[in-house]
Amino acid sequence: MAKPKAKKPTAKKSTSKPAKVAAKKPAPKRKPAVKAPSAAKRKAAASKPSLSADARRKLLRPRSDYAELVEQVAVQWDQNRVLRVPKLTASRLRKLARNAQTAVSKETALRAKLERQLQVISDARLLAEDNVWRAVLDVNAAVKLFARSDETLPERFGFLTDALTSARAAVEPAAPVTPTP
Repeated sequence: MAKPKAKKPTAKKSTSKPAKVAAKKPAPKRKPAVKAPSAAKRKAAASKPSLSADARRKLLRPRSDYAELVEQVAVQWDQNRVLRVPKLTASRLRKLARNAQTAVSKETALRAKLERQLQVISDARLLAEDNVWRAVLDVNAAVKLFARSDETLPERFGFLTDALTSARAAVEPAAPVTPTP
């Protein structure tokens, strides 16, 4: 006898709303990789001059209130168009003054930051030098104390006594000699 064929289950179309597809969560944003400076930026950084001491000495030193003077010159120049200076206009003069002011403010900010950082290091140096100098003075005092029991100590540490007395003589001015009548 032949077996009846099994019915294949058929998928019924549902009349309900289709199930929402779960949205794929975006991957967390990564920090952008640090890019190497472009060729133009490298060239600009390399082109900034590092002046020698002689070149610094030769530079002009403007007056302290030059910004106001430059603005006054630019205003007068705008009003008198007869004045011609090669490769320079009143607006170019103002731009040069703004560039100089920007450079001054950058230098002032960096100088203040470096001074704050240097102050910490300087204080640490002062404390370290204080500690070592106090230790040297303690050794000198101990040499004087133990010199009674060991007569070779003053000879072996004579350089220390000489250094401390010559240092004191260099710091303290000699007492003025007053003639006696």
